[in-house]
Amino acid sequence: MLQSFPPAVPLVIVAPAGSEFGQLAALRNDPMTRVAYASDPAGLHDVVFEGVENIVLEGLDASADPHGLLRAVARGAPRARLFLLVANAAHFGALGALYRGGPAAAGHPLVESELEPLLRSGGWQPLEIRRIFDDAIAQGPLPVRVDVAPLRFTVDDGEMLARCRVQAFVAIADAL
Repeated sequence: MLQSFPPAVPLVIVAPAGSEFGQLAALRNDPMTRVAYASDPAGLHDVVFEGVENIVLEGLDASADPHGLLRAVARGAPRARLFLLVANAAHFGALGALYRGGPAAAGHPLVESELEPLLRSGGWQPLEIRRIFDDAIAQGPLPVRVDVAPLRFTVDDGEMLARCRVQAFVAIADAL
């Protein structure tokens, strides 16, 4: 996603601690790109958003308070465009992780139908929500078998298959 932004464009990346975005930003070697590690609104107190045109927010599903995090970013950067990268809680891999005893998400699992209302309530006007598909999962013909240890899914509904093949979403929004 970072390669989509030209050099010298003010960009702040908000990501949970331990995210690989810090390393990616360092490789970018652009003084206009900054990384803020936060997964809740309190973590943004010291972040300076003034003059920032673009914000990449990764890991919204890792936040226990995704609404508050979106609100805090909107208040700090009322003229910025938001690029939100969020995992799909309905992805076959996420469901497999849940059944293996792991969490669906560290904070609040999200599915596509929640994104637009969450963005609006968090102070953002959604412009576009793009799906990122998992190409490792066959598209058809139906029925399709998907193995996600320890589970095996047999999907015979095209709409359900399309929804569960989505690994993540990129949402683009402007502050209200």
